[in-house]
Amino acid sequence: MKVLMTGFMPFGGESINPSWLAVEKVHAPEGMELIKKELPVTFHGARKELCALMDEHRPDCVICVGQAGGRKAVTVEYVAINLMDGVDNDDVCMRDEPVEAGGENALFSTLPVWEMVSRMQGKGIAAARSLSAGAYVCNCVMYTALSHAEKTGSDAWCGFIHVPYIPEQTVGKEAPSMPLDTIVQALECTLETLSVL
Repeated sequence: MKVLMTGFMPFGGESINPSWLAVEKVHAPEGMELIKKELPVTFHGARKELCALMDEHRPDCVICVGQAGGRKAVTVEYVAINLMDGVDNDDVCMRDEPVEAGGENALFSTLPVWEMVSRMQGKGIAAARSLSAGAYVCNCVMYTALSHAEKTGSDAWCGFIHVPYIPEQTVGKEAPSMPLDTIVQALECTLETLSVL
């Protein structure tokens, strides 16, 4: 099995992004090929790069990972909406714009969401299913992965996982965090889930 796992560059004034820090440290189960890539926090750039990666590597599974500051748990997203809203790292401002003109209003993850969450919880990791990936670049990437797989006839499983801040990011803030090693373990649980299905 070949898995493409992506994280993001820092954004919003942060100097680090735990999504990419964690993805960098993830080890795949024996027999699994894991491709790791860092995506820009830009609506257009992230979409273009992800589609190119999917075309180049033709993975069996695409797991995109992003930061959701303020969340207490690792959350496996269930649905992506056809909406972009926010200002990205290129200072591109989107206001109620579709990810894809004429596309479906929503696309559902094809990852084994509940199984992944259950495996994380079984390891004592705070984890949950999420019904909102927001409307920023994370949601945009999730929608893009699912749509691109469908358009290209790929049967790859695609989805998105949000991770909390790590402790270094919450100094002087009142916000929950999770140790980086725990986030890495959570992501490895997702790969372990895939390897036994």
